[in-house]
Formats: sequence, structure tokens, C-alpha cells
Amino acid sequence: AIAMGVVALVVASAVIYFQFMIQDTDTLRQVQNDLRHSVNDFAKENVQLSQSNTKLEAELVPLKESEAKLQAIAEKSGSNTEALCQLVKDNQKTLNAMNEALREDIIQDMMEVVLQSERDEDGKFDDGELKRLMLRLKGLPSIDVDEDKFMKRAQLHR
Repeated sequence: AIAMGVVALVVASAVIYFQFMIQDTDTLRQVQNDLRHSVNDFAKENVQLSQSNTKLEAELVPLKESEAKLQAIAEKSGSNTEALCQLVKDNQKTLNAMNEALREDIIQDMMEVVLQSERDEDGKFDDGELKRLMLRLKGLPSIDVDEDKFMKRAQLHR
């Protein structure tokens, strides 16, 4: 009788444990409902993507027409659009190099003016040197100097 009581206690414990496990896990119906919600969400997203795709396809038609016109123009002139695009890219590289060279020339000119204006080589500009510097900077064709601002800033950093 005691053995039967112990077996009953063990079985009852196992039943209670498994009952809690069953309650804690999602039921098949809940999993199915969750899947339905996911499918519905995906269906809505699919509709939106389809609409976006339709709009993009409609916008693509004029672009293809423009591309065809450009191709025709390029063929008339003896080249194709790829070669034309490459020429534009090469031109941009050349312009960038020219701008960089110009910028370097301007910096070099400014450094030369600054070094020539600081006569006593003490690393500081006195009033006469500042006036000379201002006159030389104004003489550079590549820059514009606001004399009042320049002089005020120069006085602050002396």
C-alpha cells in the first residue's frame, strides 16, 4: 500500500508538471493564428511592393525613351553613350586636377606674400608689417580680403 501511494505521488507529480508544461506552451490554435497574422502582414507588404513596382515601371518608360534619344544622338556624332559618359568623367577629373592646382597656387602666393611682409623675421607682425601684408594681399587677383575684419583679427592675435 505504501508503494502504491509513492507510485501515485510520483505519477501525480509528473501529471502536474506536464500539465503546467502544456499550459505554458502555445497551443496549436495560437500558433496557427500567429501564422495567419504573419501571412496577412506579408500579403499587405506584397501589395505595397507591387504598387511601388508598378509606379517604378511607369517611370522607367520615359527614361528608356530618353536613353534611346541620347543613344541616337551619340550614334549620329560617331560615338556611343558609354564613350560620351567616359569623356564626361575624364573631363571632371581634369577639372578637379585643375582646381587643385589653382588652389595650391593660391596658397603658395599667399605664403609668399606673408613671408615677404614679415621683414624682421621675429615671427610677429608689427603695424607696418600688417599694412604691407594687407596691401600685398589686396594685390593678389585670386582672393578678396575684408580689410577691417583682417586688421581686427590680426590685432586680437598679437
